[in-house]
Amino acid sequence: MKKSNLILLTALGISIILMVAFLISLRINLSAAFQRGDGNILEQMREINDFEKVRIKGNYIVHYTQDSVVELKLIADSNLHEFIKTTVKNSELVIESYQPVIASKDIRIELSNAFLSAVEATSSAQFISENKLYLPFLSLIANAGARIEIEGIFETLNAIQNAGSMIVLEGSADRLKLESNAGGTIDAIEMEAGYTQAVATAGANINVNTQELEATAIAGANIRYIGDPIIHGINTSAGGNVRSRN
Repeated sequence: MKKSNLILLTALGISIILMVAFLISLRINLSAAFQRGDGNILEQMREINDFEKVRIKGNYIVHYTQDSVVELKLIADSNLHEFIKTTVKNSELVIESYQPVIASKDIRIELSNAFLSAVEATSSAQFISENKLYLPFLSLIANAGARIEIEGIFETLNAIQNAGSMIVLEGSADRLKLESNAGGTIDAIEMEAGYTQAVATAGANINVNTQELEATAIAGANIRYIGDPIIHGINTSAGGNVRSRN
């Protein structure tokens, strides 16, 4: 074997060894950075100030009940409680972790108060209404694989989903403004709406049940409606599609 080839093979071997060592070290460091649940599930009532907005960051499942009582119950591994942050600032409740956690079971939060104006869920968070909500206005945002399920009666409801998230709506609304982007879905078939403005892009989906419809579908997105709504305008481009599900 030529000396040059031997040097090349030696260098390649050293590179592979160093790469494997780096990956092992990275895995160990990442593992150490996560707090793992101990399997001892503990319920904890937390005192919080009243709020009207909720922002959830991370893999939490929040079950919300509209009620006169302001209350928050955390159900999670006992050793993870100290890393889970639930704070209210400027009327916004923020639920997040001080550092990444790996729970032995889903981290559940039971939440209640009398009034909501906005919910934002990101990074696989879930927000689920446990009873029918009665609100004049509600804004919903779901990002990065999050899921929001809402049932209620509203005057105006705005909902935006991005990056493979899911929003499911039930009940009724005088006006709906829906925006679905990047492969996710807004399913409002079970929400009877008066007027709906729907925009879907980049392979996303919207399903609606409305008396009047204004729709825009772009880049492989789909908007489906049931019934026979009055159409105020349909715009499609780059493979976008708007049509009846009947």
